Amino acid sequence: MALGNGSKKSISCDQGVNPSSLNDGLEAGGQAVAPPTRKTRSCKCFLSFLIIILTATGAILAWYFLEHRVWVLENRVQQQYTAYLTILNRNFSADLSSHSSPAFKKEAKGVQNLVEKIMKGSHLHRYFNYTTVFRLWVRGSVIRFQVKSATVLTLWHTKETISIYMEHTLSRVQNTGEGSVVAHFWIVMSVPDSHIKKVTLEKVTGCLKKGLMQGSNEDEVASFSGYLLHVPSLSVSETDSKVIELLKASFDCYRYQKLVSSSPVALRGPDTKRSSCLWHLQAPPGSQLELHMEWLLPECRDRLVVYNSLTPTDTHLITSVYGCSRHERVVRVLSSGEWMTVIWKQGLYNYKDPLLSICTSLATGRVVTPL
Repeated sequence: MALGNGSKKSISCDQGVNPSSLNDGLEAGGQAVAPPTRKTRSCKCFLSFLIIILTATGAILAWYFLEHRVWVLENRVQQQYTAYLTILNRNFSADLSSHSSPAFKKEAKGVQNLVEKIMKGSHLHRYFNYTTVFRLWVRGSVIRFQVKSATVLTLWHTKETISIYMEHTLSRVQNTGEGSVVAHFWIVMSVPDSHIKKVTLEKVTGCLKKGLMQGSNEDEVASFSGYLLHVPSLSVSETDSKVIELLKASFDCYRYQKLVSSSPVALRGPDTKRSSCLWHLQAPPGSQLELHMEWLLPECRDRLVVYNSLTPTDTHLITSVYGCSRHERVVRVLSSGEWMTVIWKQGLYNYKDPLLSICTSLATGRVVTPL
């Protein structure tokens, strides 16, 4: 019995070290360790998914606040700028002073494309709205002369310049016409409220100058889209919507006259089919303009506004005359410089010119201008 009992114990021990039993134990141990491994993997997957979700959410929020809210939902402010730029390889002619002439339309379109290309290629391209050429006028007489090296030089027609080169180049000097063309245009920028400080006069001027000088090795003359441009002549000023509206209203009734001598010159009167007309009067450099206005009708509701500058801004307002001025039928106005802007606004439709105006250049003589 003892042996039997012992054999039973021996068998029990043998069973304890049975490989199958060990494998079962290992499997059992393996099953005991498996759940923490799966849990760790699940945590890692969840964290990765959470990071992706948070990143995507952050990107969407950033896009909303930096892009969609600013450029779509936010209120925009219109910023207006007027600018002048001299084109050296274009000569001024009478056709360029008329907005309806093919010559003006062609040159105006070319300048507009030039300015648009520059602004859309700059860091302010997202704010640029549009540009319009209001007029083309003459800067002054330009003299070109040929030297031995066959290089064409361009000089401003001033007494100092002519006296320097008179001795050696007089026989080869030729006038290029009435003078190089100056383009007067405005630029409208559409700026979100939160970006107002990012668009300034200095930055707009800098973008234009940088764009003009691209591909040019000269300091003062830039070649761009077939134009030779006098970069130092670029002048940009910030204005308001009122000025742009005045220019737009008189776009189809624009008059320009440069006073070049003491001989009287009769100017075209206003187009009575239009509600507004604008005159730009220019005297020689260093001269002043005196405007003599006399109402011809006994009664009217027309308005005449005179500005002491090229741009009709309130800061340069000289006088405003309304209703044919029964108590002051004759008005004399003196400018402080070579430019004067006159705007006529029609009150009631009539077939007769409401006033007569005489403009005098105090330095060179008198020009009679029936408006």
